[in-house]
Amino acid sequence: AASTVSSSVYTKVEIAQISALICPLWFLANWSYNESLAMTSVTSSTVISNTSTLWTFVLSICVLGEGFTWWKVGGVLLCLGGNILTTFGDSTGSEAAETAWGDVVCMFSALMYGVYTVCIRWKIPDESAVSLPLFFGFLGLINMIMLAPVVVALHYTGVETLSSVTAETIGLIVAKGILDNVVSDYLWALGVLLTTPTVATIGLSLTIPLAIISDLFLKAILPTLSSIGAAILVVAGFLAINLASSDDGVDAAANNTGDREVQRTTV
Repeated sequence: AASTVSSSVYTKVEIAQISALICPLWFLANWSYNESLAMTSVTSSTVISNTSTLWTFVLSICVLGEGFTWWKVGGVLLCLGGNILTTFGDSTGSEAAETAWGDVVCMFSALMYGVYTVCIRWKIPDESAVSLPLFFGFLGLINMIMLAPVVVALHYTGVETLSSVTAETIGLIVAKGILDNVVSDYLWALGVLLTTPTVATIGLSLTIPLAIISDLFLKAILPTLSSIGAAILVVAGFLAINLASSDDGVDAAANNTGDREVQRTTV
């Protein structure tokens, strides 16, 4: 029994190979989203980026063999509706005019997020087989090695400048990286592995009701009708997708685990 468990654990080289595969997907998803923020309105960007739930659901069916049910479709649409209701409820109408190119870039970001999410579950079907901290450590290291020459080239060509970067800026970047990338991505990836990519992605929408509660107790801001409706839609969608996924989510993971040896040779 001990030898079976031991043989099921990925080596450091294999983990590095998985990180190298997922690294460009992670970078493209994050870079294209941040780029789209300067090219389109906040409203359009938020609505389009939240279609990642739909992309993740479709890719999970096609790649991971996740079961299709109308309950899942309903759950995805409810969460998407909640996000849209929140966005337009908060919109003041003073945002800059959106551009078609910015919308295309944002849609690409949503698609890449779905690809990145599903790829993690595809390459790591069993959470006990891979050290997630090591996986994200390799991910960051590969990003730094690959992108450092690009940053230097942009600096010396005058496209960007590093002369304005202060110690305070670096400190803020490090703090943001730890909280927003390391901690949040680690917990989110663990959620992907313990549940399904669809459930984990839908779960991110729970920030809507949590934000309402935070505003109410910390800032004494009463929720609007649109925000309450959005929270109800998101919670209902999350419950629907969980109930629908409880029957086949584990089975899909088990099937993927059975193909692990094939995946190890093709990483």
